[in-house]
Amino acid sequence: TDTESFANKLSDDRYRTFASSFQFSSESSTTQTSSQVEDVIDHYKKTLDDEAQSVAAENSYFKGAIGAVTNTDQLLGNERLRTYTLDALGLDTKYWDRNFLTKVLTSDVSDPASFVNTLTVQNKSDYVALASSFNFNAGGTLDSGVTAQNASQTASLVDSYTFTVPSRLVPAAADLNKEYF
Repeated sequence: TDTESFANKLSDDRYRTFASSFQFSSESSTTQTSSQVEDVIDHYKKTLDDEAQSVAAENSYFKGAIGAVTNTDQLLGNERLRTYTLDALGLDTKYWDRNFLTKVLTSDVSDPASFVNTLTVQNKSDYVALASSFNFNAGGTLDSGVTAQNASQTASLVDSYTFTVPSRLVPAAADLNKEYF
């Protein structure tokens, strides 16, 4: 309420909103009223709910769309699928190279001389996991009768996304833990 306070002089309204969650006046020994505490808790819960809904929506999209992918260009050209896949494995989604990822995705992980197995990057295991998550052949397509991922590969990538991407444990991850144990 003090128009001369530091938070009220800033151009970013988020600071005013944050400061209004507390009572820093000298007249009160209570820093937050019960109403303010409830507002903070409600906002926190909404953030968690929003994140859980986002994870569920992305998992659903991935599971529905991955079956139509028949080559590396389709996977890498679909921003949502590509980002999902890279996020699930903890790989950079902002700075990526199509040629590099194509070489990874078409690598034979059982061949010690394949591209992915000769990488010297610190997170080589993440790229091996990427190559192992898909069934693309050396030409970047799929052999006859083969899908981009089998059910186990899809489930593994979805599990990885569910545990890696959210900032907190979401209900989907809790359910996966429950199923596991």
